[in-house]
Amino acid sequence: MNMDAARMNARTQVFSIGLLNWKSMSSIAVLCILLGASFMAASPTGGIVFAGAVSAGLLGLLGSTVARARVVLTDSTIRIGVLPYRVTLPYSELLSDQAHQVADGDAVRLKWRKNGIGLPGLCVGHFTTRYGRPVFAAVSGSRNRVLIPTRRDFDLLVTVEDAAKLIAEVRRRQHGCARVGGR
Repeated sequence: MNMDAARMNARTQVFSIGLLNWKSMSSIAVLCILLGASFMAASPTGGIVFAGAVSAGLLGLLGSTVARARVVLTDSTIRIGVLPYRVTLPYSELLSDQAHQVADGDAVRLKWRKNGIGLPGLCVGHFTTRYGRPVFAAVSGSRNRVLIPTRRDFDLLVTVEDAAKLIAEVRRRQHGCARVGGR
């Protein structure tokens, strides 16, 4: 049993971000092919081995990111993303009453990547937005996006299959933590 599985208990809830999609896989494949081709063009003799190694490493890193990224709700925290692009916040840092599903075409569009991965169908990390406030994003598309404002200098933006369930569960857990902490 790995450490993630050992830490999971009956009260832990996991939401898939859905990064494993045709856009993300196509983007990763094109990136690896272009990277490999550029190394082979730069060094025709022996470049194929180096290009293959670098492309395989990149494919492994991005493939791991796509497969393992998720939203995990524990008794006291929300964890979004996957290493090295992951954020863990206590519920006390969230403004869950303001959390909402973002309508398609809403102003919460990712603009500039500050630190993370930004490919079509695969955005994980810190980004600026058109509405002015930076976000930590783990999104796979424009549908089912949930914006969770925080007390920090960034908000959370995630894509999950059941946006309403995530919002309800975050609110329930935050209010449950407030009651327990207030005793």
